[in-house]
Amino acid sequence: MEKKDKKGPDGFPRDADSLPDWMEKQFDDEKNEPVLKETLKNKWIEFLNASTPVVDLKHILYQIHFNMNVKERGKPLSETGRLYHWFSKVAAFIVLPLLILSIYLVFDRVCEPLQVAEIVAPKGEKVQFVLPDGSSGYLNSGSTLKYAYPFQKRLVELDGEGFFDVVHGRKAFTVQTHAMKIEVHGTRFNVCAYRDDPDVVTTLEEGRVTVISDADGESLTIKPGQQAVFSRASNLLTSMTVDVGLFVSWKENMLRFQNTPFPDVVKKMERWYDVKIALDDKLRLTQQYTMTIKTESLREMLELMLVTTPMSYEIKEDLVYLTYKNGVPMK
Repeated sequence: MEKKDKKGPDGFPRDADSLPDWMEKQFDDEKNEPVLKETLKNKWIEFLNASTPVVDLKHILYQIHFNMNVKERGKPLSETGRLYHWFSKVAAFIVLPLLILSIYLVFDRVCEPLQVAEIVAPKGEKVQFVLPDGSSGYLNSGSTLKYAYPFQKRLVELDGEGFFDVVHGRKAFTVQTHAMKIEVHGTRFNVCAYRDDPDVVTTLEEGRVTVISDADGESLTIKPGQQAVFSRASNLLTSMTVDVGLFVSWKENMLRFQNTPFPDVVKKMERWYDVKIALDDKLRLTQQYTMTIKTESLREMLELMLVTTPMSYEIKEDLVYLTYKNGVPMK
């Protein structure tokens, strides 16, 4: 007994096995090809120019129906109606792969901000950078700066230390660290946010910035010559007046210290020279330092420090042992 094709009230096959033969018969009628091509072309352009990738297949089929009615004006309504039924299904069959490709292209464009650019300053080095909006700056040793591209949100993520010279723009420029964020419009400032430091320190050279704690949303606005310090231990934000040059001189290849505790000097020297320094506990209570490091080598600096510090040192490749004077190097 011959198997009958299962069809719906609109004449469209409900049996998947019958669909290819049915489609082939419909495409034999070439007089409908121009209308279909024009409609698909317009929908392609519409999807590529869409601000959001919204798909409304029903709307597309209605539009095809409208176009066919215009082309078929003067034909009996029943014939046009039948033409709409099969042409709608043909259109759906053809448009779907096209829409999938279009959606992919649109999503690819809309999701471009998920593409992340990363700038890295290797340990012992400094890197100068320019961002897509024209803002520029420097990254200190062992730091990374990430931002989404295109740079529409003017948001960067900093891990380490960076100096920023931000161009003015309608949208605020934001520096996000692991504990807080800094919002500005056009200014020059330094952010020190190494993960192994107890504080996140923002020092303002020019303009105005607002620092905001991630923990509780507390904010603090500082002016030129001021510094905002966020303590990760206490989640407290404080500000003070400082000598800005002490905190931004690193970008000019200088390290300046003024009454700085010895452990803090050692930590900066580790990053500056890309070494690991093992510090004797007895040396942690020694005097504070006021000095400037420019082009001196690690050994030259250690020799200079011997003049005022009761210590001895030993260098083993990238490890430096600092021990109390006449003591035995730490192992």
